[in-house]
Amino acid sequence: MIPLTPHEVEQLVALRTALEDALSRAKAANRYRRGTAIVALDAVVERVSSLVAVTRGVAPTKGTLDDLISRLVQSIGPAWKPTVLPDIRHLRRARNASQHEGLEPDRVQVPLWASATELYVSTLIDAQFSIDIRRVVLSDAIQDASLRDHIRQAELERNLGNYASCVKHAERAYRTALTRWKQLRGNRGHWRRPQPTTSETFDRKSHDYLSRQLNEVQAVLDTLAFSIDAAEVEWFLSTIAEQGDVLNAEDSERALSFAYEWIIEYERATQSWTPNRRHRADVEARLVRSADGPAHIEDCVKVDLQSERVRAVFRIADVPDELEYPTWAQTVREILPANSHENDYWWSVSNSGTVEIEKKAERTVDFSTEIDKLSSALQEAHGVLKENLQATSEKEEAKQQRHTKFAKSIENIRHDFPDWVMHLEWSNGSPAPDGTQQMILTVSDEVKNLRFGERTEGSFFDDRKQLTDVIRDHELVTQCYGLGEANEWGLMPVLEAPQLMRMLQETDLIVRNQLEVIERREEELGAAIASAKGSIAAKLINLQ
Repeated sequence: MIPLTPHEVEQLVALRTALEDALSRAKAANRYRRGTAIVALDAVVERVSSLVAVTRGVAPTKGTLDDLISRLVQSIGPAWKPTVLPDIRHLRRARNASQHEGLEPDRVQVPLWASATELYVSTLIDAQFSIDIRRVVLSDAIQDASLRDHIRQAELERNLGNYASCVKHAERAYRTALTRWKQLRGNRGHWRRPQPTTSETFDRKSHDYLSRQLNEVQAVLDTLAFSIDAAEVEWFLSTIAEQGDVLNAEDSERALSFAYEWIIEYERATQSWTPNRRHRADVEARLVRSADGPAHIEDCVKVDLQSERVRAVFRIADVPDELEYPTWAQTVREILPANSHENDYWWSVSNSGTVEIEKKAERTVDFSTEIDKLSSALQEAHGVLKENLQATSEKEEAKQQRHTKFAKSIENIRHDFPDWVMHLEWSNGSPAPDGTQQMILTVSDEVKNLRFGERTEGSFFDDRKQLTDVIRDHELVTQCYGLGEANEWGLMPVLEAPQLMRMLQETDLIVRNQLEVIERREEELGAAIASAKGSIAAKLINLQ
């Protein structure tokens, strides 16, 4: 499949919808609706031809559809062989006669034209975009895999009529993207929300009220980042806060569209967003090497004399590129003499490709010794950097091999995972300070908020165990904690397949037991409600 732009995906989704509508009309057409059915079929043919022609930069010379189709055949070449062209031309003549002269289409031909239209559209789209038009969905335009999965699941739930679940997945996609946007954007100033000035009940209630109001305003402002319609933002935020049983098809379609468009704009913004302009300026200021060789001192760009201390800043030429620079800078720091109050001098390797030397000012300011040390360090760093990069590359390759091996072992046992385990992978993030690697476990909505045991009598807080606590208590697990995503948990250490399977199966016993307890309670509650309804019904009969 060729990567599609968001605009192309939207065009293809609209085309797919139009095709499905036209085919549905043709299938159900009676004597009085055959004319509108073949108009819809012909419109789809025109639409797909125009879409592909614009994409390829093909223009008809005579301004007719037949000419445009001929030009498309020439432009695409052997990749597209439209065998149904005679039927498409027949359809077009019938459409003209029906639309302009009121002639009734032949009922025998309508199914044939519908089949020809579907084949024409599907083969042309496959030839141009390498995609099945019957499978294209909005989520295909989203680049991030996790966001794409959420939107795809929302589309699936909508198609199944599960409107509440559709809205929930759309909300999850939106909130995931919003969290990442906040991380990318950073804080807008550091301010602390004021605390209550007294312990009086009135003061605390006033503070809580204002905090809620500020949170609501902030939620709207955050959402407005990629939506220009404040009213639609208010609608979306109020909809995702509703109980699922009050949502309908229109709500799910609208919420899905909002989340999709918000994510598309978010991904567009990330491509051009500059999270750190200081870093960008530093990178641009570096004198990057064009060939392999050690860095060297280019010139001295600044000398300061202040409060009996002198500072010199040297610009370094032929520094490594942006990818290798941090490792190179750290290598130079480690080779240079250690900063010391006793020796009364300081070295600093900056992010902009300069080295700063500061020391106590003497009657005659001389940096000859320091320049020699710096030149020697730059020469030595070149060889050390190569060794470090080679070691890093080997380490990364070994890590990738371990990840691949782990993924294959997981694939072999995935079919035996408990139903509540949605996904499991070796994290690509940094390990813990002690070097322990972690897995990322994604669980289902059914168990993410599951509680175990009985609540302590009189406790104000729900002190029952959560599933993270249950997993953490297992002898093979050292840590389990929630990540930024609502259903994602970090799990340490990385377990081999047999140990992992054992941990999940033993945990699943506890989970299933708790689900059975909840099911029994719900059955008892249902029986009690049914009994109450029966008693009420009997009483009402007696009153009659």
